[in-house]
Amino acid sequence: MSKMYTTSNNYCARYFSNLLVFIAYPTILTIILYWTLGITTDFRYTLMFWAYLILATFTGVSIGFFTGVLTDSDYNVRIIANLLLNLFMLMGGKFTNPTNFPPVINYLPYLSPARYTVEGLFR
Repeated sequence: MSKMYTTSNNYCARYFSNLLVFIAYPTILTIILYWTLGITTDFRYTLMFWAYLILATFTGVSIGFFTGVLTDSDYNVRIIANLLLNLFMLMGGKFTNPTNFPPVINYLPYLSPARYTVEGLFR
């Protein structure tokens, strides 16, 4: 029997060791951007903004972990992850209005996690 870590132990250790970084980036972004943009001064909305950014970070990390298990090659993982994240950003409604999409791809914005983040941030 191998004395290496199991897959679940490796995943959990990697996830929890990076948890501080996953929370620190949205926190710094909220502190700098929120009052710079002058969105509102209500503390409740600041916490909601911060929570949406943390959820978006966890979603992006999860997509990265998901693409990491699809293939053994780092090169292929980077290509697949960039393709998925760019597709999600384009379909999220941040750059274009999803109502202007052709009828063939009208359902794709509902699959995009970026759509729900954009809706939450810009309410």
